[in-house]
Amino acid sequence: MSEDRDVIEAIWSGSIPACFKLASHECTSLQNPEPFFAMLPRISYLPLLWEKIQRHFAHFVTEESRSSPIWLEYNLVPLRWQYPIGLLFDLLGEKATLPWNITVHFNDFPVKEVLACPSRQVAEAQFLNSIKEADFLKTRKKVMNTMTQGERRQMTAALHSLRTENFWAVNRKLMFTGEPWKHVPLRVFLSENCRQLQKLVGISNAENEPLTLREVLNDWIQEFSDERYEVLLHGVPAPLEAPLQWLGVNMSYADNFLYVVVRPK
Repeated sequence: MSEDRDVIEAIWSGSIPACFKLASHECTSLQNPEPFFAMLPRISYLPLLWEKIQRHFAHFVTEESRSSPIWLEYNLVPLRWQYPIGLLFDLLGEKATLPWNITVHFNDFPVKEVLACPSRQVAEAQFLNSIKEADFLKTRKKVMNTMTQGERRQMTAALHSLRTENFWAVNRKLMFTGEPWKHVPLRVFLSENCRQLQKLVGISNAENEPLTLREVLNDWIQEFSDERYEVLLHGVPAPLEAPLQWLGVNMSYADNFLYVVVRPK
């Protein structure tokens, strides 16, 4: 299965303009602070911006709140930081105008809905755990078990700095394993209820031909059809006829999972 550098570079260069505003009821100043604007890399994760967001709004909340873990909300829905930014926008921002308006909270952490993420290091650990899960599906963790700490640090640093080639210098080991993948790391999200579908799925169909994304969706979603649903991958229409393993190599997010969003037309 080949590596398409043009596709990979396009995915890593994708971004979403965002406007972060402090929740008005948490502001202790007579005047609301200026919003914090940022271009959010689709491939990345919100906690990698935590420090900048906290510094921007820290002087406008109580001193006690400044040391609390922040959390973010869009349209009254807490954002699950462990998911890539691009997935969150495709799943929740269907009707959003740009820039994407996100509310920042220092108080009332929704413990039943969102995991706490007090630091970038916690997010990086979660990211590596997701890669381990993807590698387990593909090779039963054969690659991750032999990966050095230096290589793991290189992946997290490259994700933070968006250095595609530095990341892929290690990531190629996870993609080209020297043996057929056992399963493709794939998660499908239904925008109607934010439900996640995840099952074991191989690289070939019953006829021993390359399995396509369309075949998977036909199997997983009742009465799936192009006329009823829009299928997004990195914010663009997903190539339904492409072999699933090709998508896994070239269109996975940085944690090696394919995140597909299906929403009604």
